[in-house]
Amino acid sequence: MTHLVRRLLPVVRAQVGYTLRRHWRRSVASDTRDEYAQEVWLALLEDGGRRLLAFEPGRGASFEGYVGVITERTVVSLLRKQLAQKRGGDQKAVNPEIMGQIPDHGVSPEAAVAARHEAVALFAHLDAHLPERGRLVLRALYVDGQAPADAAKALGVNTQVVYNWQHKIRQLAREAA
Repeated sequence: MTHLVRRLLPVVRAQVGYTLRRHWRRSVASDTRDEYAQEVWLALLEDGGRRLLAFEPGRGASFEGYVGVITERTVVSLLRKQLAQKRGGDQKAVNPEIMGQIPDHGVSPEAAVAARHEAVALFAHLDAHLPERGRLVLRALYVDGQAPADAAKALGVNTQVVYNWQHKIRQLAREAA
C-alpha cells in the first residue's frame, strides 16, 4: 500500500489541481485540493480497490494515466454534486398546471426512443469493430466528452494520435450509417 501511495500520490494531486483549475477557472486553496484528493483515494479504494483492479495494461494507457482519468471523473462528479446542492438540488418541483403548456419541439416519444436505439446500435457497432486503443479514444471523446488534448494526456499519447483515431471512428460510423 505504501508503494502504491508513493507511486500515485503525485498523479492524484496533480490531476485534482488541474481539474479544479480547469473547471473553476480560479486558484483553489491547498486544503480544498487535499479534500478532493482524499475523496479520490476513497473512490479508488472502495469495494476492495475495484477500480484499481479493473486496470488492464493491454488497453494502451499507463497505470498513472488510468488513475488520472479516474481522478478527473471523480473530481468533476463531486463538483457537479456541489453545484447542484448550491442550486437547491438537482431536481426541481414543477407546477402541474403549466405542464400542458411546455412545448415539445416536435419530437415524439417514439422518435426519441428510435434515436436512442440507433445511438446504442452505432456504439455497439463501433465497439465491435474498433481495437482497444480506438475504444479508449471513443469513450474519452464521445462518452466522457473530453477534448482531444485532454484525452491524449490521459491516455499518455500524442494529440495527433487521438485526432487520427477520431478520424477512423468517424469514418467507421459513416460506413455503419
